[in-house]
Amino acid sequence: MAGLDYAVVVVYLLVILVIGWRFTERKTSTTSYMLGDRSMAWWLIGVSYTVSLLSSISLVSIPGEAYAHGVIM
Repeated sequence: MAGLDYAVVVVYLLVILVIGWRFTERKTSTTSYMLGDRSMAWWLIGVSYTVSLLSSISLVSIPGEAYAHGVIM
């Protein structure tokens, strides 16, 4: 890697550390973090759950099916 590559990695790590440090200044409890202060709409949680489920299925099963049966399923 060249010097510029190392500089980009170092700057990226510093930015991530600063962002993390800024968010730790908020004094919230573990309960409010895990439950999101119970401020999200029920339908938004449902959409998020459905999309994450479909994403994991498409990432794991479809390549396996393509490998086992070829590109024509």
